[in-house]
Amino acid sequence: MEISISARHFTASDAAKAKITEAIESAFSGMSFKFISAKVVLDVEHDTRATAELVLNMKDHVFESTNTDREVMKAFDTSLSKVVTQVQKLLDRKQDHR
Repeated sequence: MEISISARHFTASDAAKAKITEAIESAFSGMSFKFISAKVVLDVEHDTRATAELVLNMKDHVFESTNTDREVMKAFDTSLSKVVTQVQKLLDRKQDHR
């Protein structure tokens, strides 16, 4: 899976990028779906508001989540958990219709 991480209005450290990449890979490693790419956009506004946007692409589906918090990593963690929930719901729907 190709993972793209970009930061707006600040520079994300290599440690933060590695932590984000590891979190995405571990969250979706056990899934039966094949993901094409993941795009993470981190944004900081006036040092008081951080926004994390996560877009996960599959062959026929796109999962998106945006979250705002005071800290960048908390916003990312919440966005990741929202996307994991979306993927789990899709997995449940696909399994129920077989």
